[in-house]
Order: sequence, then C-alpha cells, then structure tokens
Amino acid sequence: MSWKVVCPEGAVAENDLKEFEVDGVMILLARAGDDYFAYPPLCPHQEEPLRKGGCDGKEIFCFKHLWQWDMRTGACTGTESRVPLKMYPVRKTDGTVQALIEQPLEYEYEV
Repeated sequence: MSWKVVCPEGAVAENDLKEFEVDGVMILLARAGDDYFAYPPLCPHQEEPLRKGGCDGKEIFCFKHLWQWDMRTGACTGTESRVPLKMYPVRKTDGTVQALIEQPLEYEYEV
C-alpha cells in the first residue's frame, strides 16, 4: 500500500468537488479551507455522481435525493441519509494532495 498523488494543491476550489482517476480508481476530492477529503464518486443511495451535488465546507449533498454527509467524517447528517460515506485517507505533501488507495471503496447499492 502506498500514497498516490491525486492532484496539485489548489486543483480543487474551496467548497468544491472534483473527480480524479488514480491508478484506475475514480475518487471524488472535496476541499474545505486547506483540508482535502476523498470519497468514492457515487452516492451510496442510487449510484448518482456526487460531483453533481455540492458541498458547503461542512457537508456534501447528493443532488437527486438530497442525502447529506459530514465532509470531515462521512457521517450522515440529513434526515434521509442512511449510509455513511466511505473515505480514503488523504494528506498534503510537497505541494500535492495524495490519497491512500488500497482498493476501490464500494457500496452495496439499493435497487
């Protein structure tokens, strides 16, 4: 297991979400202030792309059913949200944002 460079620091605007492919694994990177967070790119509810939703520096939300999660912990914060977001460990090193990706994080999706 090793840290993989996702992007240069600043490649994601504050309070924004952006997808990246890292060694064949798609991840969603979010930024709140100087902190970065990485998640699987699809909502755990019905596989909607989370990048179409948004974040406000505290929460991420899915545009389709408005599920909400704490950006820093992945914990459910909305009344409809029932599945927490999985998260990849992230660090900043030498002007880059790096993620620890052992394998793709996946959900068991509802049908």
